[in-house]
Amino acid sequence: MAAKQLFAFSLAAVLWILMSACGGGSETNSTPAPTSMLVINNDELALMPLAATDLGGEFLGVPIDASSSGYRKSADVAEDTVDPSDSPADIESAGWLISYELRYSDPSLAALDAGSGILLGDSELDLFRDDNSARTFVDKQLADFDRLKGQRVAGGFKLTDSSRFEQPSIDESFGISFKLDFNGKTAHTWDAGFRRGRLIATVSVSRADDRDLTNSMNELAKTLSRRVDGVLQGTLQATAIPLPTPKPDAPGQASRPSDGPFPDSMALTAEDVGSGAFVKDAGYAPGDKSIAYKREFNHGPTGAGGSPTLSLENDIDLYPSTDKASGFFAAIKGVFTGPSATDVITRALASSGLQVRNLTARETAISQGDESFALTVAYDTPLGRLENEFVYIRVDRVVGIVLFGELAGDLTPQTVESLASKLVAHIRAELGE
Repeated sequence: MAAKQLFAFSLAAVLWILMSACGGGSETNSTPAPTSMLVINNDELALMPLAATDLGGEFLGVPIDASSSGYRKSADVAEDTVDPSDSPADIESAGWLISYELRYSDPSLAALDAGSGILLGDSELDLFRDDNSARTFVDKQLADFDRLKGQRVAGGFKLTDSSRFEQPSIDESFGISFKLDFNGKTAHTWDAGFRRGRLIATVSVSRADDRDLTNSMNELAKTLSRRVDGVLQGTLQATAIPLPTPKPDAPGQASRPSDGPFPDSMALTAEDVGSGAFVKDAGYAPGDKSIAYKREFNHGPTGAGGSPTLSLENDIDLYPSTDKASGFFAAIKGVFTGPSATDVITRALASSGLQVRNLTARETAISQGDESFALTVAYDTPLGRLENEFVYIRVDRVVGIVLFGELAGDLTPQTVESLASKLVAHIRAELGE
């Protein structure tokens, strides 16, 4: 259980913002895009992305990022754009229909420590309602990169620079390179893409060094163009690259119970989190001895509850009895506050592939519900010193868990207490107390 909660703050997820949904780009070429409505089946999108071998030798052996690969929701697209105020409703109103993405990333982030090497390689297909919707969406990405240059865009990232490059051999193409700084570290990202009517195709590479990728990105875009055209014309015989099996406790792997009380009604809402926040993933998950529900948030431009957080998740476990809930609470508190806590947490983080050093864990004060405790875990990473705040609250036969991820020192006690009290109120209301 402890390891499962640690994985909720994935540093690969923190780096999602390095790739915009369409990546911005240069002015489109003079050759007009097709005006006829393309007939594209959703399953065809999965045949179009580039494999690791297409991206280049440095990507051989780099794993697929399961959390960022596959069919994407409007919440995923909104989170990936450079504009922190974009919401799922904004994406849908822009005419977006569905996306498919295949992302390779190094979870260790070792390149940031070395100051050289690859971080991410990604290809994405975004399907829109019509040609004009796709064209307008690309134009907005271009304008956003110009407008937000020099500003903090989300989660501590600052868009320090961006510049466009041409792809003369592809019609309706765009290209952009940009730098994102985070806590003294810089990621250099190159995006190259094109439109095929209402379809936008983009390939992206992010590195820890400032190597000029103009020529290689043009070649990658041409490779992606050939794949897309081959799929659309029916001349490419291909199968989708297999994705990692979803974790068995991932949201959506279980169904809502037929009878209440319902854990999804107990969880924090986007309105609780703050202005501009939205739910980016949610659903029931298989529980060993409980009915389990998870909800993960994009916490908007200002962070959760006004603190500049990097991630926020709320889990609800509904047990068959108060005794069962209390027993679980006592067991998990024993793990987190016992003498072996730092060893358990260090092993869990190491198994995720993330490089961590100098880990500390300390219990922090909180008084909510029938029982509660909080633990602050801090550790050094290639992105600097980060923290996770674990908050466990029992109310009757329910255990609510709030997990924050943030730069060390950024989370205020007021934010923790405020969200914890709102969670307790939701739980009591659903239990009829």
